[in-house]
Amino acid sequence: MTTIDLENPAADLDNLLSRIGKSVNNDAATSANTARLREEATQMVAKIKAHADMSRARMLEPLLPRAQIEDAKRNAEAAAVDSQRLEAAIELLSARAADLKARELSCKKLRLYHNAQEHRDKIASQIKDRFPAIQAEYLAMIESIMQSNAEVDEVNADLPEGMPALERPEGVARGFYDHGSYETPVSFRTFRITQSLLPSADGPEDAAWPPVPDYLTGVQQRQKGFSQANVRALWGRRRP
Repeated sequence: MTTIDLENPAADLDNLLSRIGKSVNNDAATSANTARLREEATQMVAKIKAHADMSRARMLEPLLPRAQIEDAKRNAEAAAVDSQRLEAAIELLSARAADLKARELSCKKLRLYHNAQEHRDKIASQIKDRFPAIQAEYLAMIESIMQSNAEVDEVNADLPEGMPALERPEGVARGFYDHGSYETPVSFRTFRITQSLLPSADGPEDAAWPPVPDYLTGVQQRQKGFSQANVRALWGRRRP
């Protein structure tokens, strides 16, 4: 931090004003460095004003020779001018710091924007490249589950003598009760793979699953999910 010689503040002041001038005109300056320079200037203003107060007090000493009184007067007047110059420089630094802060924020926002755009494009490419295959695999699994469900339900409706009812495949795989009616309380509480809502890779208004005509009328306007009984009915109507 700059210190000021109370007997000769001009040298320190000129050095500080020179650094302020370079900072204000330096395109590589940062808001943090400018703020630190402003704080240094603020502290020097206080010291210059203290020097002015000392000089004015010295002017009032009754036994001081005239020459020293005039010298103190000149020092007080010079200090007053110096403090005003430095206060004006502080205003420049404040404006410069605010401008740099705004530029830095703008650069940060632009950097975040481009990063988000780059990441967005990467994910969009993954969706285009991978989602059709994911959709096809998921639909194939659902179709297999629905077919097996139908087979199990048909067998359970007329079991061989002495044989227990079969669990459906998803219940076996995921560990939940999965045979009998879909209308039981435990069935209502179960969220099945076959109850999934899967967007279509073919268009934003289509649903790949469940098998409804379109997303708006088949899903959104329902304002509720599909029970397994609903899904089974839709799937059954679609079968040949």
